[in-house]
Amino acid sequence: MKFEKWCPRFLIALLFAFASFASAQSSFAESFAKGLTLYLPFDGDADAFVAKGNPMEMAGGVEVTFVQGKIGQAVHCGLKGKHRFLSYLTTSENFAPNISADQGTIAFWVKPDWDGNETSERFRHFFSIRSGLFYLYWWHKALTFSSTIRSQARHHYAPVASVAHWKAGEWHYVAVTWQRDKKTLKGFKRIFLDGQLVGEAEDVLMDFELTGALIIGGLDGSETFERLADAAIDEFAVWERVLSKDEIEQLMKMGQEGKSLSNLPSVRQLAEKTKKQLLKVFPPQKGNLLFNSSFEVGTRPYRASNMSLRLDETTKVHGERSACFDASHWTGTTILTSGLFFARSKVLHTFSLWLKSEREDVTVKFGIYGAYVGGSEAYGHIFYGLETQRKISTQWQRYQVTGELPPSPQNLYFVRIAVTSSQPTKIWLDALQLEEGEQATEFRLRSPFEAGLTTDKPFHLFHPDETIQVRLSLFAEPKTTKLIPLTVTVFDVWDKVVARQSLTAKPNSTQTVKLRQLPTGSYRISLFDVKGKVLDEQVIAVLPKFGDKDLSTSMGIHVGANETGVALAKALGCGWVRLLDACAATHWDVVEPKQGEWTFERERWIDEAVDTYKRAGLQILGLLFRTPLWASSGDSVNHPPKDLDAWRRYVRKVAEHFKGRIDAWEVWNEPNALGGFLDKEELYLQMTRIAAEEIKAVDPESKVVAPCTYWQHDVVLKWTERLVGMGLLNFVDIFSFHGYNGYRPSDFEIVKVWAHGDGKQRPIWNTEQGMVSQSFYRFLPDAYDDPYTRWITGYATTPTAREAAALLVKGYVSSLAAGCEKFFQYWAVPEDSMLPRLKSMSLLEFDNSLRPKAVAWAIAGWILDGSKVIGFERKGDLWLVQFQKGEGKVTVVWSEGEPVKLTVPKGTKVLTMMGTQVSGDENKIVFGSEPIYLIASK
Repeated sequence: MKFEKWCPRFLIALLFAFASFASAQSSFAESFAKGLTLYLPFDGDADAFVAKGNPMEMAGGVEVTFVQGKIGQAVHCGLKGKHRFLSYLTTSENFAPNISADQGTIAFWVKPDWDGNETSERFRHFFSIRSGLFYLYWWHKALTFSSTIRSQARHHYAPVASVAHWKAGEWHYVAVTWQRDKKTLKGFKRIFLDGQLVGEAEDVLMDFELTGALIIGGLDGSETFERLADAAIDEFAVWERVLSKDEIEQLMKMGQEGKSLSNLPSVRQLAEKTKKQLLKVFPPQKGNLLFNSSFEVGTRPYRASNMSLRLDETTKVHGERSACFDASHWTGTTILTSGLFFARSKVLHTFSLWLKSEREDVTVKFGIYGAYVGGSEAYGHIFYGLETQRKISTQWQRYQVTGELPPSPQNLYFVRIAVTSSQPTKIWLDALQLEEGEQATEFRLRSPFEAGLTTDKPFHLFHPDETIQVRLSLFAEPKTTKLIPLTVTVFDVWDKVVARQSLTAKPNSTQTVKLRQLPTGSYRISLFDVKGKVLDEQVIAVLPKFGDKDLSTSMGIHVGANETGVALAKALGCGWVRLLDACAATHWDVVEPKQGEWTFERERWIDEAVDTYKRAGLQILGLLFRTPLWASSGDSVNHPPKDLDAWRRYVRKVAEHFKGRIDAWEVWNEPNALGGFLDKEELYLQMTRIAAEEIKAVDPESKVVAPCTYWQHDVVLKWTERLVGMGLLNFVDIFSFHGYNGYRPSDFEIVKVWAHGDGKQRPIWNTEQGMVSQSFYRFLPDAYDDPYTRWITGYATTPTAREAAALLVKGYVSSLAAGCEKFFQYWAVPEDSMLPRLKSMSLLEFDNSLRPKAVAWAIAGWILDGSKVIGFERKGDLWLVQFQKGEGKVTVVWSEGEPVKLTVPKGTKVLTMMGTQVSGDENKIVFGSEPIYLIASK
């Protein structure tokens, strides 16, 4: 063949090959839309270009720092920016997930401010997901792709890939992939650097859930400088499938050529599709969207973080009264929040309110926020809608802010007002209004009339010999003399109607509604209009009245060292208090924040706190806990000390200072979980030995409590067994553990083996156990879906108020049955900013009323006080826990399977978990999942 004839054919073939290759490359690139769930180009804003779930950046009003990116702009997370990261909702009730736990890929460009081989001890996180403990971070010249193994209470720190060759200011492409079997939860994790597979871990147990917040450039929703990425991040993308090495390499090449995913038609089409999924069509909302925003019918549904919110009739802007609260009572910032309400997202709204302050130089930050809390900070909002900051006048003045509301779960939002003052002051507010539009209009109520219920009782707690009385307030505008028919209905914890009263109420008045005496239990009083709509509710409790001599020695609690805290402990019959986060008066970082400077020598609050408990007749379990940073072996107060001599001085000092006031001392809180004590059994052993030596030298009668362990998780079990084997019991008077998720006596049997490992019968204390529960209220929505609401439940969903009551009682009874002398419930403080999140560990509702679990636990303590454990047994699905009380016997019974119907002996008193008589046949009793008390006099 001649060259002239061959050449055109060759060129044609070559051109065809190039065309085919280009077509394949184009097709390959277009496939990147498949499985793409979250894509952040960071060009102009920090919101997602593609989002299967929520697209909004949620960092709460801090400006994003943009820098020159690999393609267009990039976001900077680090010290050269504003010390912040970015947060994105991973999933919630009305959003699909932005990330999948079963399989996925995360890829991004990164330009570090640091060299990869520097010797810094800092951790730099590129991304993290709090609830799943799912991280990619730099430390010790390498990247680590870490995930949690929940069943073993530990992390899996692999794979690891060296980045010692990285230089400050250079761009690199990073990708991680993972996949697991849905049944076994085992699979692989991989790290890719600049298109190459550089690390892989196989057959990894990955029993995490990727919910909460995806944090980019930081850790856990915490702006700790040591954890920020200190880097520019660009083209951050998440897929719900595993990308191949070829796909990851192609993505890198696109970036090198300056091509963004947003340039691909298929990705653009996906972006439009995901945006339409989020924009639900709702009709315009007219008028004020806020209930009781003039405080005419009480303070509900609002709450101040220091519990000082009250009505004031001496000064107001609208109606008959305003709301007033004390700011800076405990800290520099006091927060007021509302319950959730419905509003339209992506629509212009104006929020206005009237404020005045008792002092000058008071700052207020206020706005409307989306219904989501995430990260490690349970009370901190992480994305916002409308927000502004102002100085408050000492005269009434109207303030406002206008803007679009971001997408939020179920289109629910809440009001948040944060007041900062250097000195205690009073703040008044009135006439709050949220309305659609760009200007505030004249204030109007949400409804023509509003109604509210409340009581004058602390904790809304009554006793069986008292008539239940509630205060009903009614306000109408314009004013009218027409009587309004209403119905007040009382429901018990089983939602059965136990009382009902129809009445007519006069508008713009307050009247007392007398119901009747009620037996012990938890009740919800609901106010209905003629159409059956719930206008307001009030949760109340009925309990026996416990005197100082009636306080249970087996019941401990975590309450604040204040009038509210000690009153609550005594109202529930608790005789002990534990000093953890409700009161940190004995913690090392509190009493010696600087070496050699002891705060109780110059500050009165520490002694006042401890004396508050003692005056109330409570016994105290002090905690030797939290190393000050100057003495810490790590970068937090949860790490053990680096110098045991400093530890010895601390123990001696607090033992001497609190001699005669602290009855027992526990050595650390959960050392196997908090800080660096795993694989450091010898260190904890020595710290316990030193604590015992110093405490006994000061006060031989004081007790040493340790090791504050768990009864489950393989790693913790081995940690505890090693400690016992090393001789820990030689220094321990009382063996302590935390009983979360335990509600059968057999759950805690292993603790008895540990506690008596040296052949001695040693007391056992369950120093922490509690249960998250839903609210008993029904008139307020609760859209929160975050790690906190599922914390330590052992269940896929948060238990109802009734379920949590049963679980807490069974946990308490089972602890006693397993040989525990004491059970410390966690916890019972008025939680700051509980509104709008209603799910909680606390025994209190947002308005300080008692949750059903608090009532049921108090009744259990009342029934079992003064009893001795006989034993427990299991008959099929039935559990029977037996106690001797005087000459009689109390048996607590429940079923773990289907309800069981049995005949009980005549003369046996049968009580529900609320202490009321079981209804039905006199001797035929149905035993279900809720504990029932069988009380025989002999």
